[in-house]
Amino acid sequence: MAEATENETARLLLDMRREMQDMHKKLALRLDGIAHILALMERGHRAKRGKEVPPLKAD
Repeated sequence: MAEATENETARLLLDMRREMQDMHKKLALRLDGIAHILALMERGHRAKRGKEVPPLKAD
């Protein structure tokens, strides 16, 4: 009985770990998207003020 409970607990922990990894990947993608949008906004603001506009970084 205790062995079954340990297996279930281990399985649950693995599932939770996978979910956390998936959430981490999604968050990283969203943050990359936000950083890209902010870079575009900064470029537009610089161009509007007549300042030099650096090229976007290629990732």
